[in-house]
Amino acid sequence: MLKKFLFVRTATLGYVLILNSFFCSSGMSQTPTNNKEHKLNDCTSTIVKSQNVIESGRNVQVNISSKDVSQEYPDHPKNRLYSYSFLMQGAATSSIMNSPRFLQIIATRIINNCPSVAIVEFAYLDSDNFVTLGRMKNGNVEEFQCLNTGYNGKVKWGYMYCP
Repeated sequence: MLKKFLFVRTATLGYVLILNSFFCSSGMSQTPTNNKEHKLNDCTSTIVKSQNVIESGRNVQVNISSKDVSQEYPDHPKNRLYSYSFLMQGAATSSIMNSPRFLQIIATRIINNCPSVAIVEFAYLDSDNFVTLGRMKNGNVEEFQCLNTGYNGKVKWGYMYCP
């Protein structure tokens, strides 16, 4: 199931994350009162900062979505069930997508600050052109490898089917 998030820039508050029912129903309050809530706030802050870094000074708009990867990847890293997708449109999208080090830095920052996130994907909005990075068993964040054969179900961690 795809989860959608909306980051809105306001004049007085900076960025505000409008969460869907996924997080709203998790019973978390507005102020961090325990370690789990603090980590969620760190994660949210990292996502907002990452979007700002991508958009800052560039002709690009970023939409962010999240989904559960546990069905697609049964061998996902323990307790890391989710992926974030940064869906981009605008003239700067090509240069961003062709900057593997830039994407690596952003993905690593997100995965290190979001304990439930295993994958960060960057893509052209409404396209099959994407780059997927994930946390590997050795703890490093690396790009997933393409399998060029036809889709026939689940794949092993670190691989993906490419169009």
